[in-house]
Amino acid sequence: MRLFLRSLMLMRASFHPDKRRFASSFGLLSFSLPRFVTFLSLFAIVISLSVVPGQAQVTDVIEMQVDAAFGGYFRENDWLPLRINVRNSGDDMDGKLIVRPETSGRVVSNAYSTPISLPNGASQTVFLYIQARTYPPQVTVELLNEDGARAAQQVASIQAIGPQDGLHIYVGGPNADTVLFGQLSAGGFNDWQVRWDISNIPDHAPALEAVDTIMLNAVDSESLTSAQREALTQWVIGNGHLIVTGGPEALSTAAAISDLLPLVPHQTETIDGLPGLAPFVAGDADDLSGRVVVATGDLREDALVLAATEDETPLLVRWQYGGGTVDYLAADPTLDPLGDWDILPALWFNLATSRDAYPAWSKGVLDYDEAAVSVAIMPGIDLLPPASSMLLYLGLYILLIGPVNYIILSRLNRRGWAWVTIPLLIAIFAGLSWTVGFNLRGNDVIISRLHVVESWPNVETARVRELLGVLSPRRQTYALSVDDDRFLRVVTVNADNLLAQSITQSTAEVVQGTTFSAEDFSVDGGIFANFLAEGAVERPAIGGSLTMTYGENNTQTLQGAIRNDSEITLMDPVLLARGVAYHLGDALEPGAVESINPGQITLATDEENPLPAPIEYANENLLAGANLARLRTISSTNNASAYDVLGFSQFSARERNDYINSLGALETQSYNRRAALLNSFMLDQFGSTARGNNVYLIGWAESWPRDIELGSAPWSTVETALYIVALDVTVEEPPSSERVQLTPDQFTWVALDRQGVDGTSGPNDLLLIPNSSMSLRYTPLSTAVLSEVDELDIRIDRSASRGISVTLDIWNWQTDQWEEMTNFREQSYIVTEPEPYLGPQNMVQLRVSLGEELGSARIQELAVTQSGSF
Repeated sequence: MRLFLRSLMLMRASFHPDKRRFASSFGLLSFSLPRFVTFLSLFAIVISLSVVPGQAQVTDVIEMQVDAAFGGYFRENDWLPLRINVRNSGDDMDGKLIVRPETSGRVVSNAYSTPISLPNGASQTVFLYIQARTYPPQVTVELLNEDGARAAQQVASIQAIGPQDGLHIYVGGPNADTVLFGQLSAGGFNDWQVRWDISNIPDHAPALEAVDTIMLNAVDSESLTSAQREALTQWVIGNGHLIVTGGPEALSTAAAISDLLPLVPHQTETIDGLPGLAPFVAGDADDLSGRVVVATGDLREDALVLAATEDETPLLVRWQYGGGTVDYLAADPTLDPLGDWDILPALWFNLATSRDAYPAWSKGVLDYDEAAVSVAIMPGIDLLPPASSMLLYLGLYILLIGPVNYIILSRLNRRGWAWVTIPLLIAIFAGLSWTVGFNLRGNDVIISRLHVVESWPNVETARVRELLGVLSPRRQTYALSVDDDRFLRVVTVNADNLLAQSITQSTAEVVQGTTFSAEDFSVDGGIFANFLAEGAVERPAIGGSLTMTYGENNTQTLQGAIRNDSEITLMDPVLLARGVAYHLGDALEPGAVESINPGQITLATDEENPLPAPIEYANENLLAGANLARLRTISSTNNASAYDVLGFSQFSARERNDYINSLGALETQSYNRRAALLNSFMLDQFGSTARGNNVYLIGWAESWPRDIELGSAPWSTVETALYIVALDVTVEEPPSSERVQLTPDQFTWVALDRQGVDGTSGPNDLLLIPNSSMSLRYTPLSTAVLSEVDELDIRIDRSASRGISVTLDIWNWQTDQWEEMTNFREQSYIVTEPEPYLGPQNMVQLRVSLGEELGSARIQELAVTQSGSF
C-alpha cells in the first residue's frame, strides 16, 4: 500500500519543458524520461499482481505429471481416464484436481474434478475421468488449493478417434516385449494400440468402455488393486474382449484373475512346438516348431477349445463371460516360436472376428435427443392446468375487461374511468395469473428416471444405465449425487431440442470423490437438466434355462422355463430370440414360473440378415450421417428390436398409429415414454437384431430404490425400469447322421476391406459405385460350427439393379487366391465341393465389386448358408 501511495504521488509530479525532467511533489526526487518509463513498467507489474489475488504463482514445490491413459486417444462419447501423479515438496495442502472449460476451452462441456490431500513430501497418483470433444486437441489439468488458487497446472495432448476405429491395450510385464496386434478393426477403419503398465488400469469399469481389446501378458496380476480387478471384470461382463497369455509367467499372470479365465493354469510344461495353432489361422505348422513353455490346468465346463495339441492339451481356449469374451493363449506370444511367427497378427484378427454377435443395445445410449424425449414424458404428471380451466379464465378476463366494465361505467355515467379500470383489471389478472402459475409449479423438484438393467446367467452383477432429468419449479441451483460406484455425466443434446437443457459450462462440475456428484448446476424453471449414470448393481433374481433343439424341416424350437424369484413385477414380458418375439401376456409376478413347451416357440428360418461381428459395431448412431433415401430403406429394419419389445413387430405403420390413437391419455404417455427410451439405445445396426442363438427376457417395472440425493431440496420421482435378462441357452446338436442347414442369421460378418464403400454399409444394403468393392468374411456362431460341410450356398439379392454387371469372387484358402463366380445374374450359387473355400471355424470370404460401368448397383443381401452335420 505504501508503494501504491508513493506511486500516485509521483504521477502528480510536474513536467519541466526545458530540462525534460520530472520533479517529485516532495522536491526530493527527479527522474529522467527513460527512468520514468522503467518505473511505470515496474508499477504496472505491481498493480497487475495486486488485482489478481486468487492466482498463485506456480512454484517448483509442486510437481505434476498427466498421462491421458489411452496414449492420448479417446472416443468422443466415452470416458477418458487421466492418470495424474502429483508430488508436494512444500507445505501441507488440501485441494482438488480439475479440468474446466475456463482453461481447456470447448474440449469439455463442463468441469470435472476430484479432491486431493497432499501433506509435505507426499506423492499421489489419482485418476480423473472426463469426457472430451474432438477439438481442441489438449486438456489442461489444474491443481487448486482450498482458496481456489492455482498451485500447478499441466497440459495433456489428446486425439479423437472414430467410432468404428479399434482401440487396443497391451498390458505387459516390465521385461516383456510388446505384442503388435495389427488390424483388429473392420476393413476401412484404423487401429490404435497403446502399451500400459499394470498400474495404468483404471479402477472403474466405465472408464474402459472405449477400449475394444485388452491383452495381459507376463504381468503380476496380484499387484492389481481390488478396484482394478473389479473394473476389469465389469468391463468384460459388458462386452469387452480380454486376451490372457500363459508361458513361463502363466501362474503370476493368472493368480488374481483366475475367475475370469476359461483355463485356470496350475503349472507349466515344455512341449515340442505349437503346430496345433496353425489350423486356426490356416498357417504352416512347420513355422511353429521348437520347444516352448505352455500353461496347463483346469478347463471350465462351458469353455470352448479353439486349438489344441495332438494329445489334446489346450492351446487356445474361449469363454463367454456375461456379454463379453475371454480368450486364453497357453503360450507367451513374445517368445519363440510365436515371437517370430509372421502371421501372428492373423491369430488376433481371427479371435476378434470369430466372437459371437451381441445386440447393438449393449453399446448403451446412442441417440441423446430421443433420450431427452423419454425423460420429458412423465405419465400422470400434468405441468399445465386443464384446457377447460384456461378457457374459463380467459373468458372471464375478456368478459370483465370488456362488456362488464363498459356496462358498470355506463350506468355510473363514468365511462372516462375506463382509463383507470382497464389497467387495474389487467394488473389484477396479471397478478392472479402469476400467483396461480407459481403455486401450480409447487415447491418440489420432479426427477424423471429411466433405468436399463442388463443381466447374464453366469454373472452375479448386472449393468445399469440410468437417465435422470431434473425438472425444477423455478430457477435454482442444485447438487445431484449418485450412490455406489456409478459414473455420472451431463447429457448434452441438440440445441434445437426444447425438451432439455444443455447445462452451461459455467454451472456444472462433476465431482469424483467416494461417489460421483454434479455440483452447483443451475436449472431454469420448467426445463430439464439431463444426466446419465452408469455402473453395476446386484443381478435381479430373474432368469431361466432353455434348450434350442433342431426339428423337422430344419427348424429350431425352444423349450424350458423362466422364473421370477425377485420382488419385481415384470410387466409386458417378451422373449426375444432369433427372428422371434414371443409375448408372454400377463405380467411375470414375483415367484411366478413360466414354462415353454416343445413346439410353443419356433425360431424363424432364413428370414434375418447375417449378424454383424462385434468389431463392426460403434458407440454411435451410424445412421446419423446417412442420406435420406438410405434412411427410408433401412429405418424399419433398424427398429425391429424396439418394435418387438413394444409388440408391433407384425404391425404396419398405419396399424401402429391406429393402436396408439385408441389408447387413453395415460396409456399414450406411458407408450411414448417407453418408445422414446427404446429408440435411444435399441438400434439394430446394419439391420440385424444380432441375437444369434441367445434368448432374452425383456420386461418393464415402475419402481426403483431411492438411491440418489439432490442436496436439501425436496423431490419426487417418475420411474421406469427396463430389464433385459439373457437366459441360459443350451443348443442341442442333432446326431451326426442328421443333415442340417445353417441359415444366414447363424453367421457373423465383418468387412475385410472397403473400397469406395461407406462404413455404414453391410451385406444387407450395399451400394456400389464405379470402381468400388467390398470383401467380407462370414463366420458361423460358436454353436453352429459343423464337423462336416457338404454344401455351400451363396445368395446375392440384386433385384434392385439386376442389369448391371457385378463381380462376385470367393476366396480359395488352399491356393490363397480369389476365384470369380460365373454368371453374374445368378441369385444363388451352390458349391457342392466346399472344402477349398472353408477357412478356420468354417469361415467363408466373399468379394463383390463393380468395374467402370456407368451407374451404381445396389445389393439388397449377400449371405451364406452351409449344409452338413455336427
